[in-house]
Amino acid sequence: DAMFAIYAFCREVDDIADEPAPMAEKSAGLAGWRDEIARLYAGRPTYPTGRALLGPVNAYGLRQEDFLALIEGMEMDAADIRAPTMAELELYCDRVACAVGRLSVRAFGTTEARAEDVAFALGQALQLTNILRDIEEDAARGRLYLPRELLEANGIAATDLAEVLRHPALPAVCDGLAQVAERR
Repeated sequence: DAMFAIYAFCREVDDIADEPAPMAEKSAGLAGWRDEIARLYAGRPTYPTGRALLGPVNAYGLRQEDFLALIEGMEMDAADIRAPTMAELELYCDRVACAVGRLSVRAFGTTEARAEDVAFALGQALQLTNILRDIEEDAARGRLYLPRELLEANGIAATDLAEVLRHPALPAVCDGLAQVAERR
């Protein structure tokens, strides 16, 4: 039940970031979730998913900061991230993937530091893999997650999405990011 509730939360905030709506509408939806997380930790959630999370939060010590990190990651998505620095990309991955891993390992019943390390490494690896898988889909949404340093190191100075997708050095950029994912 805890994992179903965590998944439902992730799905809802991700859908807000990905919907084809004005930024103000996306921001309002994510702000609503930020308020709901505050209500959740005050013991008074009002959203159905927030109510479903109440038991798991109490039973497994799910941390408020991990829910908020995920919302912050969705705010980055909603703003149509484009060629972030590697540090920005790692922060993004921490927010949208590692935070989910931290919530999950607690739901699995562990709070050991080693489990948090695994959540971090696996979250980074999986999110980087998703980025590589979804380059064209993300570009259609106005997003480019490939890190600026890898683009520039391979002679891609533009952040125009169509130009990046056509660039002959794009496979080398992808190989470089795949190596980062593999190391994780």
